[in-house]
Amino acid sequence: MKRKIMSMGVALSICMCALFGTGCSNPDVNNAINGAASYTSTQGEVYNFATKLVKEQLDAPSTAIFPTFESSYVTKMDGDDEFDECYKVQSSVECENALGGRGTMNFTVLVEIKKSEGKMYGQVRELN
Repeated sequence: MKRKIMSMGVALSICMCALFGTGCSNPDVNNAINGAASYTSTQGEVYNFATKLVKEQLDAPSTAIFPTFESSYVTKMDGDDEFDECYKVQSSVECENALGGRGTMNFTVLVEIKKSEGKMYGQVRELN
């Protein structure tokens, strides 16, 4: 009985290894991983910062669902004398309004970075 259970366990382990091993060679998975690596950390950080600012202005922030980050949402702008880097973030958020109705709102956020302070500053310019 112990041998039968043990051999079934070994067979199951081999099957699991074969299934997971072939999944790693899936070109779609590899392309997704490679695509994610092409984004700069600054773009991702700016997007996350912008979504936090937008969330603070929503009637029901806990219901907010933002789209997965894409580099096309973040545009680098010309800096000025005060800030080292400036970005414009444009995207959307699905959320509930004050009456409980669900809808999608578009937003634009201006994010500015002071590298000397290691801080980001942001302002929601549009939320409708």
